[in-house]
Amino acid sequence: MIPGRIEEDIEGDLGGTSLQRGVEVQRAQPLPGRVTLLAGYRFKRVAVADFEPVDVAGLDFSLFRDTRDSALDARRGAFLSLNLQISPKKIGSDFDFLKDGAEVHKHKTDPLKRSLEILENP
Repeated sequence: MIPGRIEEDIEGDLGGTSLQRGVEVQRAQPLPGRVTLLAGYRFKRVAVADFEPVDVAGLDFSLFRDTRDSALDARRGAFLSLNLQISPKKIGSDFDFLKDGAEVHKHKTDPLKRSLEILENP
């Protein structure tokens, strides 16, 4: 089964109100070495007061490796992520664009500091 979601957001600020409606379908594929590949398609129609609606569509790809001991309170390990979004007009977007990103988190606990935390909070 391929998970997906349908979303609708209404936002307001000093510049007016915007309405965003969209759908997203995504698939995760585990790979060796604690690596995961995510691939998906996203379509969103954005309407802002006094402007014509704009369609934004894209193919999303993410590759990440997670070796943290805990996702919520990591004390050791690393999280590495590479992201790419390709949005050509051919798949429903009103304009062509390419967006990329990278994220790196490294966690290492100082053994002396950890010992002090345990002593302070028995």
